[in-house]
Parts: sequence; structure tokens; C-alpha cells
Amino acid sequence: TVAQKFLKKYGLELNDQFVVFHVREGGYIDAIQHQYRNSDPNDYREAINWLLDAGFKVVRIGHSKMTSLDGCDGLIDLTKIDRPGEVDIYLCGAAYFYFGSGSGPFSLAYNFGVPIAYSSAIPYGRTRPNVFKHFLELKNKETNEAIGFSGISEMGLELICSPKILNRYNLVPSVPSSKEHLDFVKEMVEYMEEGPIFQLNKSRFDEKQKQGIMEGLCSKSLELL
Repeated sequence: TVAQKFLKKYGLELNDQFVVFHVREGGYIDAIQHQYRNSDPNDYREAINWLLDAGFKVVRIGHSKMTSLDGCDGLIDLTKIDRPGEVDIYLCGAAYFYFGSGSGPFSLAYNFGVPIAYSSAIPYGRTRPNVFKHFLELKNKETNEAIGFSGISEMGLELICSPKILNRYNLVPSVPSSKEHLDFVKEMVEYMEEGPIFQLNKSRFDEKQKQGIMEGLCSKSLELL
């Protein structure tokens, strides 16, 4: 009730279908292991605008030091707004799906059973069902070749997100482009509607299971199998 009353002032009604959006940035809790888990929200503009054009409402949560997102007309951006704690809990629990980083709100949404579009995911270890994932591609910085799941497993890096350790193995992230984020969120909607990307994941179930992958993968991450 607290959250619904608060959100009504910002144009979110009780029966609206909405996506909750959060990508991790520095300024809240910062440590070396967070370096590759942080993202630039500007790279998500196209994806947010596509969701808005598709008829979804999009609500952004996070902290006050986050980058402003101009040019996303219709986005409900709460990052600079003081709000009761019930608001973020409600948004993560009532969203059509969660879109963004594997940060605190990710776990909150997951525990409410809300579908997750997990962007730029790292580490590569075994993860949970009810998640549709776009892995942060890791490349050998000498050859520029992407390292697949088998290569990550052979190096014993499934649970590693520390830049210091990944650099020892000559690995650097390939930051997804705006178009990749756009394609990913389109596939998330398709996956939830059990469209072609859902069927493709079913057809590759055995390959995914060998790598301990229980969630859905976007087409870009399926290439890493």
C-alpha cells in the first residue's frame, strides 16, 4: 500500500504492466570485484526506449549517485528521488520482469519469482532457473577470441569475477553494445512468450546442462556453448 500510493504520483497505476530496471554503477559499494559488474546505463537507452514503445512502463531504481538517463521519454527514474524502502521491494516483486545487473535488486526479484533478464552476467558459474541471461563475453586480449563456457571451465574460472584474476589469464571483457542490449531485451520478451529463442534453448538443453546452465541464454550467449 505504501509503494502503490507513492508510485501513483509518478504515473504507475496498480494494474500497469511494467519492467523494473537496474544496472550497477560505482558510488554505492565499490571493490575490485565490482569493476566488471558495473555498466554504463547510457548503453541501455535503445533497449529502454524499445520497451516503452512496446507499451511497457519502465521504472529505474538505484542510488542517487547514478548517471542521469535523459532522452528516455516515459522512463520513471527513481534514482534521484527519496522513497520508502517498500517501493523497491514492491517494484522487484510485482514487475513483469527485472532487467539489469546481478546486483541486490536482482536477488530480490528472483526470490519473488519474477523473471530475470540478467545483462552482462559474470561469473560464469552454475546459476538459477527463471533467468534469461546475456553473459559478459570474455576475450583473450592477445588473440581477441571469445572464450566459451568450456574454456572458462578448463581454466577453473566459473566462479570468478575478479579483474585481477581474469587478467592473469589474459582475459578482458567485451562490453556489449547498445544494439546487443536492445537485441537482448527483445529476446527476453520473446523468451517469456515461448517464441523462437525459447524453443532454441529447449533444443540445446543437453549442451547447456553439461555446463551446468539452468537458465535461458540469449542467442549471443548460445554462441559460447
